[in-house]
Amino acid sequence: MRTLCSRSAALLLLLSAAHVFAADLPANLPKHKPGLWTMESQIGDRKSPASQICLDPSVEAAMYKMSSAMGNSFCPKLDIQVHGNKVVTDSVCTMPAMLGGKEINITGHAETTFDGDAAFHGESVAHYDPAFMGKTERVTIQNGHWVSACTAGMKPGDLISPAGKLININQLMHH
Repeated sequence: MRTLCSRSAALLLLLSAAHVFAADLPANLPKHKPGLWTMESQIGDRKSPASQICLDPSVEAAMYKMSSAMGNSFCPKLDIQVHGNKVVTDSVCTMPAMLGGKEINITGHAETTFDGDAAFHGESVAHYDPAFMGKTERVTIQNGHWVSACTAGMKPGDLISPAGKLININQLMHH
């Protein structure tokens, strides 16, 4: 069960970035500095503990590719614009019905501002129709910053979940 929760947390981290990095990606999309990154998110009034991930260009490309595939599957309208250090995304997506529930239409707007290649701040608003988990709107705030080179023993794609569990994103994306 703990592995399932850790995998779910890692997948949630990837999915939370999908609204920003999905579809056909602009060539001038800002890149993250290779190394160890700390990322925090707040969904509504609920703050999540920080996660850390060891990034390199291959992991970043794989995450973008996975997000792109998910975005293309669920979002008939996805507009991504890069304006200097800011990425602005507007989307209309449909989440398929699950567990006997209803299909959910999601309209989203996200803005992520990069501070060079070593930090970012993102804010997104999603509107749900019908309500999702009792909410018709959800605001998400994400912050990330480069910490250092990846620590000894870590390899690109290693993610340390808020619970301290080590998961490799590359393996998660291939399962």
